[in-house]
Amino acid sequence: MLLFVSTDRRHAENTPFTIELLETIDDDLDKVEAHLVKTSDLSAAEEYGLLESIPTIVFFENGIPSLYNGKEAIFRIIIFINSFLKAEF
Repeated sequence: MLLFVSTDRRHAENTPFTIELLETIDDDLDKVEAHLVKTSDLSAAEEYGLLESIPTIVFFENGIPSLYNGKEAIFRIIIFINSFLKAEF
């Protein structure tokens, strides 16, 4: 899971909220063998066409990227991980 963040004021408004929310599920990410990588590398964000939608999470499942941005999308990721954990354990 890649989290694109930026210190640019245009993009920084939701960044603290996004990071805080993801840190609450950090232990759960370890359980599903998912790793969270935070980057502010705008060239990488540009590669995925994300320059206008930072912060954005790129969630890779079986090597296939899915893009999530906005608070609702982050909650969907949390729900997905929690449902996966319930199915596994």
